[in-house]
Amino acid sequence: AVDGLIFVPGGLTTSGALSNALEIYNARLDAWAQASPLPQPLCSYALAPWGEGFYVFGGWDGQEYVDTVWYYDVASDSWRQAGKLTAPRGFAAAATLGERIYVVGGYDGARELKLCESFAPAKAQGGEILWQQHAEMSEGRAGHGLAVVNGSLYACGGGWAEPFTVNERYDAALEAWSAFASPITGEWRTLGLSAVEEATGTFLYAMGGWSGDYRDVVYAYQAFYRVYIP
Repeated sequence: AVDGLIFVPGGLTTSGALSNALEIYNARLDAWAQASPLPQPLCSYALAPWGEGFYVFGGWDGQEYVDTVWYYDVASDSWRQAGKLTAPRGFAAAATLGERIYVVGGYDGARELKLCESFAPAKAQGGEILWQQHAEMSEGRAGHGLAVVNGSLYACGGGWAEPFTVNERYDAALEAWSAFASPITGEWRTLGLSAVEEATGTFLYAMGGWSGDYRDVVYAYQAFYRVYIP
């Protein structure tokens, strides 16, 4: 989401065809519109907002997993290439935390990756991304969800070629991962994950996904507690 609009680039259609379309949903008007298409058809990418636009990381181009990074500028309705990933992959997850964008995990066609990398868009030199390596997750993940709560990244799900056993939380200040329980283990991919502020704290909502079959479940995890003292 950027400036109250929801952007949906590319994807895979029900016929199995890759798309390069960029569609925009205006919730206030309950209406869709189209904008400049992706420079290449892509699905299975990671996506994160930044400034007046968003980044698209890696993905599948119909032949292989790619290492491309694209940036879309909302004001000019234009795309530009913004460097490359450190390795081609799809099904990674990305999130904006402070002045950095983190890209976590992914699948390279053979295995899930434990990678946790980030860059500062404001410090990019000539538009080129300068990646910083961080502590790796304890388990490789792909098709997982990634959300930000109070200075930490929460990675939920995974289980592509190898089963996963726990979810993980990354404390950016301590540069360390820690585990927390998951309602589904073994295989839980392409779920939706969002952080929601409520009066009693911050909750992670995990929705749907694949775990041997398509799931219709919705799970809530309280990541942060808020206590009011009279």
